Amino acid sequence: MENFEIALEIRKKCLASSDHRAFSSSYINIGTCYLDDGNYAKAKEYLDLAWELDSKYLPVNHPEFATTCNNFGLLYEQQHDYTLAFEYYQKSTSKERAMEQISIALDIEHSLNPMNLSTLSDTLYEFGCIKLEMNDYDTALKSFQQALDLSHKCYDSKKHRKISKINKEIGITLINCGQFEEALKYYQQALQIELDVLPKDHFEIGRTYNNIGAVLSKLKKNSQALINCQQGMAICLKTLNANDKLVIEIQNNIQIIEEDLAMEKSIDELLNKFSKQQLLSGLQTLRNQYNQQISNDIHSEIKEKVQQYEHNRCSITNGLVSSSSATIINGDNNNNVSANEPQSQPMQSNACIHGRRRRRHPFRVSFNFKHSSNRYRVSLSSVHRY
Repeated sequence: MENFEIALEIRKKCLASSDHRAFSSSYINIGTCYLDDGNYAKAKEYLDLAWELDSKYLPVNHPEFATTCNNFGLLYEQQHDYTLAFEYYQKSTSKERAMEQISIALDIEHSLNPMNLSTLSDTLYEFGCIKLEMNDYDTALKSFQQALDLSHKCYDSKKHRKISKINKEIGITLINCGQFEEALKYYQQALQIELDVLPKDHFEIGRTYNNIGAVLSKLKKNSQALINCQQGMAICLKTLNANDKLVIEIQNNIQIIEEDLAMEKSIDELLNKFSKQQLLSGLQTLRNQYNQQISNDIHSEIKEKVQQYEHNRCSITNGLVSSSSATIINGDNNNNVSANEPQSQPMQSNACIHGRRRRRHPFRVSFNFKHSSNRYRVSLSSVHRY
């Protein structure tokens, strides 16, 4: 420590400017010594001086600038402020490397001080937020669940603001995982806590209503979604300006949901219209098919009756022709015909039978038949036989 301070004094005498870049290394060395001694206030004082010079003279990706960031990470890690520690570690290295360092520190803290549940819960919460930012949803969800379990153990009442906060982060993570039903449950739990512990017009309640509306919209429950977003808007406008980022976000959500509702209505009307047209078309088709079937049945029965009539008529005609073919003989009983006598002419179809002309007999054929829907009668008139 003394050597570093002596080196700093020599540099001050040799260099005309007090903000020369060379002072940065002395500040870092002295700050690191204070950090090792546990004097975090002094360590931060010298690290801030080094940070100021590095920010002024070095690009962000310079190796020495990364060293300063790493020292700040160590400082905040030893003070158990893992969120700030992660920020500086992230500036000095990659996010993955920063998370490894934070994870190691978290495990060490839990092993050394397992009863400090509140601090551990906060750390797990911050760890989950970092993982959520990195799109590592599984790890984030695991960290949030652990933080929630510890918070329930820390506070006698489950209606604590911190529990509500964790519930909402779990909801965001589940939305990113596509688990909308589960996300809705956590948001509703968060809302219930906020309604109990916050003023009724607190903008955080409005934010939660908006988030619930967004989840309901994902679930295609747009009517309920619109109600929740409108409630959130009404609450936020009591304490926030109309141009506030949250208010604008809720306005956008309301507009999107209203457009979705209008689209749903148009689709329903279109479907109903087509359904009615299809129903009428189907009924007409059935009616046509039924009428055609009836027509076919009637035609078949008429054809059958006509064929039966023709058969009966042919039978009667054949009988008459057979009788008329007999020969009418004039003369004695010996059936001898004189050679000089002329033979009788063949009997025409209208000749007299047995010595007298057959009377003209008109006749009518009638028949009835039934159908499932109507009764029909068919008459054939003016059918004569001579």
